[in-house]
Amino acid sequence: MRKCILTKEQCYKSDLIRFVVGPNKFIVPDVTGRLPGRGLWLKAKKDIIIAACNNGIFPKAAKDKVSVPDDMADLIEGLLRKRCHELMGMARRAGQMVGGYAKVGLFISSKKAGVIFVANDSRRVSSIENTNISPHAKFVFCFSSQELGRIFDRDKIVYAVISSGSLATSLLLEIKRLSGFLRQKMGT
Repeated sequence: MRKCILTKEQCYKSDLIRFVVGPNKFIVPDVTGRLPGRGLWLKAKKDIIIAACNNGIFPKAAKDKVSVPDDMADLIEGLLRKRCHELMGMARRAGQMVGGYAKVGLFISSKKAGVIFVANDSRRVSSIENTNISPHAKFVFCFSSQELGRIFDRDKIVYAVISSGSLATSLLLEIKRLSGFLRQKMGT
């Protein structure tokens, strides 16, 4: 548990974004939690990040004069997207992620689905979403067909799935943090 420097609420690390003060006195977002230095924590929500940047919260929390990038919220969203893409790529290379309507349908019918991705720019309504799916599987609608396609070195993919397991769990935690920066929310 860590305390959000803006709201003063105690939250789980998985619900927060960590920041550190860089050697040049710039605030650096640390989405992986691996950078050295004392962590400053904020809730993983766009409005919280913007409020903290605009209200001078970082210098108070760091007890030092620090500079904050003007586009901090957009920077964090990009870093979280990149982190999600890295985890999806890792799952694909490990054989735990497949893409495309037919492969996803077969994967879902085997009851191994952990996370089911449907492209947010898709116009197709499919029987995949009405299939007998494991109750533990989660639908995610926060990536475009081009983003999903890049994972598989293709132009576009509308459907993808990751098997349940530790990679799926890690990815869901990152998607939860990313959803605080998006209008679309994670499906249940």
